[in-house]
Amino acid sequence: MIEVTNEANRKAVQKLSLKGREALYLGMVSSGCAGYSYVLQYSSGADIRTHTKLSFEDLTIYIDNKSIPLLKGMTLDYVYEGLNEGFKFINPNLPTECGCGESVNV
Repeated sequence: MIEVTNEANRKAVQKLSLKGREALYLGMVSSGCAGYSYVLQYSSGADIRTHTKLSFEDLTIYIDNKSIPLLKGMTLDYVYEGLNEGFKFINPNLPTECGCGESVNV
């Protein structure tokens, strides 16, 4: 369904531990100038009736079921770009994204 790089896994587990949370929540919401925006939150769990639970080594991820078709085949990475660092969504389902990089069109 989705892939998680080793660096994204390591950083997510580290950040979850610092925040006292147990899992990542991933999804997409209608927003921005291109149509959708990614959601990444630190969570203590999710409703399994409306979310799918995925396990990667020592990382648990919940994905909103409505977002699964939009995220299918995506890779979650953690990148270092100059002085900036953060999670990066590498999604093959994206035909376009806005100029500011905050929203995408699927």
